[in-house]
Amino acid sequence: MLGLGDAGVREIANGQAALINFFIVIMMVAYLARVVMRDGFWHTFSVKLYSPERNVGTAIAIAMFVYFLGASVRAIWIWAQLYHQNRGYHNGPLNSLQEIRLLAAPLIIVGGLCMIRVLLNPRWGRATWFSAGGIMLILPIAIHYWS
Repeated sequence: MLGLGDAGVREIANGQAALINFFIVIMMVAYLARVVMRDGFWHTFSVKLYSPERNVGTAIAIAMFVYFLGASVRAIWIWAQLYHQNRGYHNGPLNSLQEIRLLAAPLIIVGGLCMIRVLLNPRWGRATWFSAGGIMLILPIAIHYWS
């Protein structure tokens, strides 16, 4: 495929994922900016977050923004790592910025739990996102003890 090899294909695929995720983040920022200009900052981020059943559009936009911001950070990090490794820079400047990767996981977790809350709460109640959060907390403990 285009004579790239596996490393080149992975680099291109992660670059594309980073662009799609970043595009979604920009669209959510544009949507939320329009809502804030219409309703005001305080009303948008206080009243609407506490009652997502009545404000599904804004609540899901906030959840998607948080989730895809984390996914963008992760995809950009992976793409940059692959870019440097494919060019022979194994001890480049990215090794000193390992902590940036730790930003992505909490954003993805919080955004995912918020999406579960907004989308599944009207039908199945709070048990869905409480159980998803509980499983998320139990999994690392189980992996630690089983390994």
